[in-house]
Amino acid sequence: ALAKQRANSTRNLNLLLAGASDAVAAAALQSSLKDMFEDEGAKFTSAATMPPETEGAFRRVGVRISFSGDLQLLTTVLLGIEAAHPVLAVGNLELHIAADSESEDEDPSLAIALDVFGYRVK
Repeated sequence: ALAKQRANSTRNLNLLLAGASDAVAAAALQSSLKDMFEDEGAKFTSAATMPPETEGAFRRVGVRISFSGDLQLLTTVLLGIEAAHPVLAVGNLELHIAADSESEDEDPSLAIALDVFGYRVK
């Protein structure tokens, strides 16, 4: 019942990335992710467009995002990505305790990098 309710609620939402080209779609994705992460308090470090890949009738477009924050921030960001439309996926997640983090912190500052990608019609 829940799956059917979710399907009905997402039926009218665009599940694919928009854009006339891979570059346009990647730029829009990067911009929306930067806004999402910074709205949650992340210190955005860098973003790089990943080479697009063809998968059947779709093009996979992604960006590599680096930012800093704590574990709570990472959890919030991942939940935001999970709920995002168009549908997005995460890969290649890397976590490191930031060099400037105090070792006695209960929730130390992390240097975080991850790939976020979506699909567009080829």
